[in-house]
Amino acid sequence: MDFKQKIIALSILPLVLSMLIIVLALHYQSELLSEQSGASYREKILELRKQQLQSNIELAMGAISHIYQAASEDDLLAQKQVAEILNTLQHGDDGYFFVYSDSGINIVHPRQPYRVGKDLWDWVDVSGNPLIQILISNAQQGGGFHEYLWEKPSTGLLAKKLAYSVMLDKWRWMVGTGIYIDDIDRDVVTLQNEINGYINQTFVVIFVLTIAGVVVVFFSGLFLQASERKLADVKLKALTNRIVDTQEVERQRVSRELHDGIIQMLVSTKYVVENAIFRLDKGEVATKELSQCEQYLDATINDVRRISRICIQTYWRTMVYLLRSRL
Repeated sequence: MDFKQKIIALSILPLVLSMLIIVLALHYQSELLSEQSGASYREKILELRKQQLQSNIELAMGAISHIYQAASEDDLLAQKQVAEILNTLQHGDDGYFFVYSDSGINIVHPRQPYRVGKDLWDWVDVSGNPLIQILISNAQQGGGFHEYLWEKPSTGLLAKKLAYSVMLDKWRWMVGTGIYIDDIDRDVVTLQNEINGYINQTFVVIFVLTIAGVVVVFFSGLFLQASERKLADVKLKALTNRIVDTQEVERQRVSRELHDGIIQMLVSTKYVVENAIFRLDKGEVATKELSQCEQYLDATINDVRRISRICIQTYWRTMVYLLRSRL
């Protein structure tokens, strides 16, 4: 790989690295955004569902309040009437009310009537948690929410459920109801998939732009290299033809080559120095620029020495050629 090819490679490498850094940063931010959006969406929907559960409990309490308020602690007829009312109340396709005594005896369960009358105090759910004890404890503390897995009536499959329970203190009953929230998780996944889809499209655009940029830079470099090489061949041929004409023409030619090469190197050095000063003013490290400046200066010195030697050699070769021609 010659010097010009190295220059082309060095011009492409920063582009590729910068695009890679952008892609990595965007990927990290996209994952963070997707997680935050999903969590925020789920939290807001859960808050709305909790408000709905509290409203459902309040409606149920309103439906039985005329009986409950007038009943005594051991009014079995009133308890039966309240149980029958709660057994008929429902909300939505899968919403119903359940009642347990504070000792874990099931009193009302319209969707699973085989549980009525059974002691479920020690019963644990699929996660190994004493579900009835948790619901009763939440109710005894003034009302509380709890998430767990329970059979969904409309599908017969286990699904996430959010329950809210309160106490009828006079009868020591826990009254609760729940809403299945498996749809929330599906909506969260759908939202995250949509966000990831948009981000993946952005990745594709960035990738295509990166490839296009690399291709353009690469072929532009090849074109410039071929043009410069062709131009250099023309100049070399012209120089060879003019060497035999006169020493003055050759000296001017060599001087012009010297002038153009040194000026270009010095201009490049100047730009690198200005860039280093700009980075130092911003408090950044300019080691790369200073190192590049040193390389340019070394290259300039070497170029001056090389051209000087060529001038001397060309001069003597020209003199010998002229002398031989005269002879």
